[in-house]
Amino acid sequence: MKIAALLIFIIPILVACGPADDQQDSGANLPQPSPIQSPVSFTRGVSFTKWFGEFVSADEREVNRYVEQDFANVKKLGVDVIRLPISFNLFTSSAPDYVIDPLFLEYLDKAVDWAEKYQIYIILDNHPHWIIEPEVSKDYRNFLIPVLTQMAEHYKNRSEYVIYEIRNEPDRSIFF
Repeated sequence: MKIAALLIFIIPILVACGPADDQQDSGANLPQPSPIQSPVSFTRGVSFTKWFGEFVSADEREVNRYVEQDFANVKKLGVDVIRLPISFNLFTSSAPDYVIDPLFLEYLDKAVDWAEKYQIYIILDNHPHWIIEPEVSKDYRNFLIPVLTQMAEHYKNRSEYVIYEIRNEPDRSIFF
C-alpha cells in the first residue's frame, strides 16, 4: 500500500518532467500514459505549516506548534488529510550521509501517531528550504536518496495513513 501511495507522487512528477526539450519529438511515437488509480481519496484537507518546515532560519523550528487536540479538532471538521511540510535539510547531518536527527523522528512520530489515531492521512511533504542550506540544492539527488530511504525504513510498518511527497514543487533540473 505504501509503495502504491509513494508511486502516486513519483509517477506524475516524472511524467510531468518528461524528456529534455532537445529530446522531444512530435509525440506520435511516445506511449500515452495510463491514468493513475489512487488507492486513497481525500475530500477535505489542511496544511499544518511552520511545524517542521518553511522557516527563515533553523532557530525558528516550533516542534510543539501542534498537539493532539489539533488533530482531534480538524477531524471533527471533516478533515481526512493533513499535509505536513518538512524541511528535511534542517533535520539531517551534512553530506554525504544526511542522517536524520533521531529527536526529529520522535517528534514526527507523534504527528504520525495522532494522524493514525484519528484516521487522517498525513502527507510527509519534503519541503526544503534552500536559503538555509544551499549546498544541499546543488547535490539534491544525493540528498534525496538517503533521506527518503531512512524515512521509508522508519515508517515501513506503519499504516496506509502515512504518505510521502517526494518533493514539493519539483524543478525538473534536479531529475535530469
